[in-house]
Amino acid sequence: DVRTANVNLCDFSAGMLAKQRGLKNFLRTNMYEQYEVQRMEHTARQIITLLFNTFAENPGLLPDNVRSHFKNERKRGNEKRIVCDYISGMTDKFAKDEYDKLKG
Repeated sequence: DVRTANVNLCDFSAGMLAKQRGLKNFLRTNMYEQYEVQRMEHTARQIITLLFNTFAENPGLLPDNVRSHFKNERKRGNEKRIVCDYISGMTDKFAKDEYDKLKG
C-alpha cells in the first residue's frame, strides 16, 4: 500500500524543505555550474559513452569473465546490463586508462 500510494506519506517539515531548497540552490550555483565541474562532467560523459558503445558492439574486448556473462545475458536480451555493470565498477583512473587504450 505504501508503494502504490499517490501521496507523500512522509516528508520534511516546511522549515527543513526551505533549508533543503537553499542548499540545492547553493550547490547548483557554487559547485555544479562551475566551469571546471562542467568540463569534468563533459569528459566523463565522453569516456563512459565510448566505453559503453565499444564494449556493447565488440564484446571480445571485454575481460573473459565479463564476456561469458555478456554471452549468457545476450540470450535474454540483457547484454547491455552487463556492459553497464562492468563500467560502473570501474574506478575513474581505470575507466580513463581503458578509454586511452581504446582510442589508441
